Amino acid sequence: MPKVQKSSYSANEKLKILLYVKEQRKPQYPETEASLKTWVIEFRKDGIAVIPKMIKIYMKEILIRDFLKQSEFLLQYKTKIGQKLPAQLSEKLLEFQQFIIKKQKQFEYELCEIGNIDETPVYFDMVGNLTIENYGVKSVQVQTTENEKNWFTCVLIVLVIFKGKQIPKNLPSEIILMMHPKGWMDEFGMKT
Repeated sequence: MPKVQKSSYSANEKLKILLYVKEQRKPQYPETEASLKTWVIEFRKDGIAVIPKMIKIYMKEILIRDFLKQSEFLLQYKTKIGQKLPAQLSEKLLEFQQFIIKKQKQFEYELCEIGNIDETPVYFDMVGNLTIENYGVKSVQVQTTENEKNWFTCVLIVLVIFKGKQIPKNLPSEIILMMHPKGWMDEFGMKT
């Protein structure tokens, strides 16, 4: 009579199977895996973020995923309370839109005279969101240089790229314009 496979298992049976599989798994490189585990624990005790690239450099012959499973580590996001959106967000957006329309009428701006620039903060110490930490840890701390709040602003301008070789005449001088045979940005465009 053929062996019948069970269609469902109880929680105790599942736990026994998992423990059996874990006990049977022999490390491929036991000394190296133990060394890496110690290295990660020491770095985390000092509050230093450990990222997968660091493990790749430290230990090339072991796949990170297998190591993380075997050593009971987990790739986790740092815990941080971010800025919360105001409760009346839609009302505030509507008020801002009405304010802009009022100013446009008050000062008689043409719609084409209203512009937009993109300001982007660039931080001196850009701490990553991921580190390797033990399973079950609720709070993940990462040590920084305390410059994560210091930043400078980059203003991103608009660059218009037309397809072709010859620049059109009678264009406003305020427009930053570039011509490209295929109409896109490449190494040539970065040099000009």
